[in-house]
Amino acid sequence: SQGGASEQIKYSVEADITCQTDAVSLVFAAADSKNFYMWQFNTEESKGKEVLLRPHACVNNAFSVYTGNVRNITSVVGSVDEFAKTEAHVKIDVTQDSIKTYVNGTLVDTLAVGTKTGTGAVAHTPVIGTIGTRTSGSETGTIDNFTLTDYLDNEAGEVVYSYDFDS
Repeated sequence: SQGGASEQIKYSVEADITCQTDAVSLVFAAADSKNFYMWQFNTEESKGKEVLLRPHACVNNAFSVYTGNVRNITSVVGSVDEFAKTEAHVKIDVTQDSIKTYVNGTLVDTLAVGTKTGTGAVAHTPVIGTIGTRTSGSETGTIDNFTLTDYLDNEAGEVVYSYDFDS
């Protein structure tokens, strides 16, 4: 509901991730298969020298980066080599107003909902939607303990999705 009063939401998406080649991405707040948020953890942009958080919006099936919110998170995950071997814990706190990203307990970015991407696109107001992953080309990594917990009506949280990939 762009421009109007938006529904109250308060949830967290969490996962333990590694990146062996180029990037690993978490998808969340999917309104449908063509409109969602995608947080990419990328080593390819810097040719393997840095780990970057590259937040994206997919709007009407077109991807665009929030260029003003790209963050170098190398120090938070140790190094590119360390991030390939050792899981980093990612927590994304989502409300109707902002999306806060934590890596290994450190707040690394806050995105105001309604911010324009580098191409001027504006994503939908986040919803409690489908979560998932995205990969392209040579991107490889791992994702484990992937959850969405709703905190709107329950301070302790109600787990909506939980994937541990053990079975």
